[in-house]
Amino acid sequence: MSDSESDEITFNGFAPGKFIAAVRRHAHSEGKHQDNEWQADFAVSCFQGSGKVMRWYATLEEDEQTDWDKLSKALIERFGGADVKESGARAEPDSSLEKQDKDEADSERQDEDQYTPETEKTESELFDTTTPQSPASTYTNYITPLPTPPISRTGRIRLMDDAEPTAKPSWISKRRNGNGAHTACENAMDAMVVSYKSMCGSKERLGVQSRADPECEDAWLGVTWPGRHSDDWTKNPTLVAAFATVTHDKTGTKWVSSSNRDEGATEHEIWRVSEDDTMEIEYLEDNGKTHSLGVVVACYGGIYLSQDPEGFIRATGCGKRMRKVRLVFEHI
Repeated sequence: MSDSESDEITFNGFAPGKFIAAVRRHAHSEGKHQDNEWQADFAVSCFQGSGKVMRWYATLEEDEQTDWDKLSKALIERFGGADVKESGARAEPDSSLEKQDKDEADSERQDEDQYTPETEKTESELFDTTTPQSPASTYTNYITPLPTPPISRTGRIRLMDDAEPTAKPSWISKRRNGNGAHTACENAMDAMVVSYKSMCGSKERLGVQSRADPECEDAWLGVTWPGRHSDDWTKNPTLVAAFATVTHDKTGTKWVSSSNRDEGATEHEIWRVSEDDTMEIEYLEDNGKTHSLGVVVACYGGIYLSQDPEGFIRATGCGKRMRKVRLVFEHI
């Protein structure tokens, strides 16, 4: 299926069976028919034109929002319509749901038809502040739209060298070195799988959850400064931090990292993801001041985070063995 054909797939609350079949055809054409989360994300992108469907979607549990099997069943249960099986059998419509849909449609039409010949004002009346507005000319049935629900994304973090776009690809590895810090790898199968939830228009920093251990729901990809605190590493911009897995300690009251060196300043809600999927690191010191960290990768796979990556490379004297890279979220 071409991009233009996929752009034509929309759902506004009618014919859910036809919509579900279209999503499945598109998933097959993209080789994603076994990926429930991908199909659910694509289906949600087809709701954007309908406030009614998005308001309903926002009431679902998270597992229904991110699992296509559950989401497609919920669509049929809520909106009725044709069964997607080959039998062509139709689901019985729910009269109460039909009435609710009709009421919502009538309300939307009422909004559009508020201005009648009897209540229409001339341009001079509209812009004359001394003339009171007629109560009949105001909207009385406006529905405040619900906020767009957060979208969960899963993928890998790629290390992009913009100076050498043809360089061999590499990612942040799920494996750690002897110091407990995550390194770089050149095999996508060894890359750490991460996930995060994005909210449209949100300016908050994000936490990126590590999926290296499926049994652990409290593991995050964070930054740690081994043995250093804010009053230490802020004094010298060439000092470096490392990527580490960040979790709660046994008491559940303190965040600790996987680093086996002296525990220093550690944070995990440090990420911003731009529209082109570039991932930026913003680290807060104790007084709330924000520091942007650049990423340096060594030829042997070490990853170093610094306020001044170019200065750090010069200080090491290993310019040919180190390179500054950009982090890019790679959806899978």
